[in-house]
Amino acid sequence: MFYLNLFKNMSDLTWDFAVLKLIFGGVILTVIATILAIANNFLNINDKYIKWKKHKNKLQFKATYKINNPNFKFSLNYLSNPEPGKCILQTTVLNVSKDIKYIDCISYNFENPSNIQNIEPSLLFVNGEKWPKRIEHGERFATSVDFQSHLINTLFQYWKKGIKVYATCKSTTGDFILSNSIDYDLLVTFLAPINESYKNLSIILSQKSGGSQRDIEVSLWQLQIFGRITVHITKQLQQNNIPIVQYLIDKHGLINKKDLWNHWYRDLEEKKIHPSVIEGFLYSQFEK
Repeated sequence: MFYLNLFKNMSDLTWDFAVLKLIFGGVILTVIATILAIANNFLNINDKYIKWKKHKNKLQFKATYKINNPNFKFSLNYLSNPEPGKCILQTTVLNVSKDIKYIDCISYNFENPSNIQNIEPSLLFVNGEKWPKRIEHGERFATSVDFQSHLINTLFQYWKKGIKVYATCKSTTGDFILSNSIDYDLLVTFLAPINESYKNLSIILSQKSGGSQRDIEVSLWQLQIFGRITVHITKQLQQNNIPIVQYLIDKHGLINKKDLWNHWYRDLEEKKIHPSVIEGFLYSQFEK
């Protein structure tokens, strides 16, 4: 009778829970664990679906570009005689529609015509500009950017790969427009050329190491431009069978760490090892 009175005084919720616990015991815990496992698997599948959807949307977005959009004339040009060592790109958007248009920030894109499914990261130059830009009927908007640093940073990735550069932008009313394209290698010609001694050194090193002459050449070109060894140049040379990592450990006190490239970025920036020092090491490689 004592237990009966006790149960009668419990709330309905507590009663239901107690009964379930007494009847099913560990079964409920098992069911809950199973549900959580299924939910976790579902979330993983959902994450993969979201990534796939984003990639698909990018491709569909690209397919909506109107190369000859009747509302705009959109062109990309380069200055043929800029200041030595610079590459100036100029984009022009002309509103030929009868309406006022507002365009968002212009982006610059890299494309490999032999693999158009692989969408490369685009570049945005804000340069203190305020967007969107208001363009009236017949009005022309033009902007210029110095593309030099981006060419230098992407040399290893894009040089001699058949890459095209083009500009894109969209209006706030859903117009997607695409400019004409320019050969990446044509823009690279505006950079200071690689020293002949470096070009010859890249040939010798590639023959000695079995690495890519193109990869070694562009790494030395970046070494010349930056005026110091960087973590990216180090990685590029190491990937082409030149043991520069061990050299930097033995001669310059760098430490071999697990996540080498992330840790060495700051170390090499602080040391600022001059190209002439690296040259001595590289010449020693084919004298062995």
